[in-house]
Amino acid sequence: MPDLKKQTPRQRAKMTYMMDVMRRLEWDLHNTIELTGRSRRSGIRSPRRRPARRR
Repeated sequence: MPDLKKQTPRQRAKMTYMMDVMRRLEWDLHNTIELTGRSRRSGIRSPRRRPARRR
């Protein structure tokens, strides 16, 4: 993590904003899992599956 003392005030503001956004995202993801019992990605098809072969 960058040293906040060596950053300009603008860089510090952007960094703390980004850290806050990441905390909110993490809380939102964990809260969704707790409420529904599954993650958001569980409804999406696995990208490893090969599509059906065309004939």
